[in-house]
Amino acid sequence: PHPFIPPDASSIVTEVNFTTTGSGLRGQLLALTIQHEKPDLEEQKTKLLQQEEDKKIQLAKLEESLLETLATSQGNILENKDLIESLNQTKASSALIQESLAESHRLQSFLDKERDAYLPLAESASKMYFIISDLSKINNMYRFSLAAFLRLF
Repeated sequence: PHPFIPPDASSIVTEVNFTTTGSGLRGQLLALTIQHEKPDLEEQKTKLLQQEEDKKIQLAKLEESLLETLATSQGNILENKDLIESLNQTKASSALIQESLAESHRLQSFLDKERDAYLPLAESASKMYFIISDLSKINNMYRFSLAAFLRLF
């Protein structure tokens, strides 16, 4: 159900929908399942994502420092030995980070394949939740919260 928002208020108000979606619930149930069955796998995935983000931040900082060095250099760029040395160091660091990110992506795909083994369970449980939540349309006594469903899951 969408609330009625008068036209004059709709320009200053943003409607936020907190309804549970099938894919969102599936992801949450998959994470819960893996956390229960293979906690080390979920922990590895979390660490991997954190490391990947750290590497991306490092890469952005390298690019920023490179641009700053180029912007503040004076005279002929090709004759500035400090600048050329800085460029070479940045290039080497960038290559190492790119290689690390590629390895991270390979490991991520391996972890995702292991997680996919539990995907049918998460999909079935997600469908079951939406079926149970539709029971409240028959009678209000059949109302079942997401928190209660997750506790039972």
